[in-house]
Amino acid sequence: MLGELYSTAKLRDFWDLRQVERCLAELGNPQKGLRCIHIAGTVGKGSVTAYIASILSQKYRVGSYFSPHVVTFRERFQINGKIASEQELVGFYELVKPLKIKYDLSFFETLTAMAFIYFKSRKVDYAVLETGMGGRLDATNLCEPILSIITHMGIDHTKYLGDSLEMIAAEKLGIVKAAPLLTGVNEGKILRLMAETCRKKNVNLVVARKLVNCKSVESSILENKNIFSIGGLFGEGSVIELNSGLMGSYQKENVGLASAAIKILNDELNLGMAEKHVIDGFAKAKLFGRFQAYNTKPLVILDGAHNVDGMNALVEEIKPLNYGKCIVVFMCMADKDYPAMLKQLKRIPHLNYVSFALMDNTRAANKLLLGHVKKYFLARVKKDVKVALRDAISRCGKNDLVVVCGSLYLLSAFLSKEPIITQ
Repeated sequence: MLGELYSTAKLRDFWDLRQVERCLAELGNPQKGLRCIHIAGTVGKGSVTAYIASILSQKYRVGSYFSPHVVTFRERFQINGKIASEQELVGFYELVKPLKIKYDLSFFETLTAMAFIYFKSRKVDYAVLETGMGGRLDATNLCEPILSIITHMGIDHTKYLGDSLEMIAAEKLGIVKAAPLLTGVNEGKILRLMAETCRKKNVNLVVARKLVNCKSVESSILENKNIFSIGGLFGEGSVIELNSGLMGSYQKENVGLASAAIKILNDELNLGMAEKHVIDGFAKAKLFGRFQAYNTKPLVILDGAHNVDGMNALVEEIKPLNYGKCIVVFMCMADKDYPAMLKQLKRIPHLNYVSFALMDNTRAANKLLLGHVKKYFLARVKKDVKVALRDAISRCGKNDLVVVCGSLYLLSAFLSKEPIITQ
């Protein structure tokens, strides 16, 4: 199954939903009738997906669909936090395979069709879907949402989505249908564009920060502690305190968005989600490669920051840490703004050097990065991430810091035993 799927794992230059729509029709339209929460955004969509699915699963049967995977292909498909078995996925793939061939479906389109079948067959109460890229032409956009969410807008995937915020926003706003739109965007022309789109489609636009008040209380990666307070979730004047299962105070925006989503669903659909469901759901949320402590002495942090906004958030998270020197293991995809990402890295206090880990990946910026290295850093080049990390740790004392970042595919190359897929 994996070999056949991976043979189609190339990004197209042109996307069109008609083929996957026809495929789903022949499968009986498994996406219809699923109560979906659909999530798009430049950063934070994976975390928000994990939070909402974990909270809802404290009371309901909830499917969640993630992209990309980090450790195992199967983690893309989950029900109540449990990843799908290989046997299950082989069965769903066999159902989709003839149509994949007939309609020349991409890797991601095939997986999305499998996800819809999986959730429909397992009779989930809710499905939380993370877009792969953009929104308008993303295969997940064939769902029928009860709530749409756009986490944040930034410059990314410019080859496919456009090279301005307005063009990117137009693509992501393609997920807006009949359901309310919740966003983490707080002001400016992009919020005005959102408001105009929602007005034309006669749907409510909700700004998360106006619905709930999320504050970071205390964060310690070494103590596995990331405490937030949420005001207004259970009515005016209400305040709850919770510990997030995902580390990093930068999760504040995502915690706030997930809390606002639960409030909307509670108020609109009378879900009966109580304080305990929310606290337990946030605590149990899991997602690989989000400010994840892999080792403690020296401290090794794995973070999937893969664009300028993500790198900025990561650097701000590193600044308060107490450590001697820092070594960064880095590689990103060629379609990223890697000069700007490298400038962000230079802001890390006590940065000793950067190790560029080459990737066996056609989309990696292996050769492109090397031309920029000497402008910013003392740097080394290693044949892969495992060699780079071993070398970095060997040069560190117990109080030093190693950060592995730049791409979730880089983390996958280190953590996974499966082939790396760039969709």
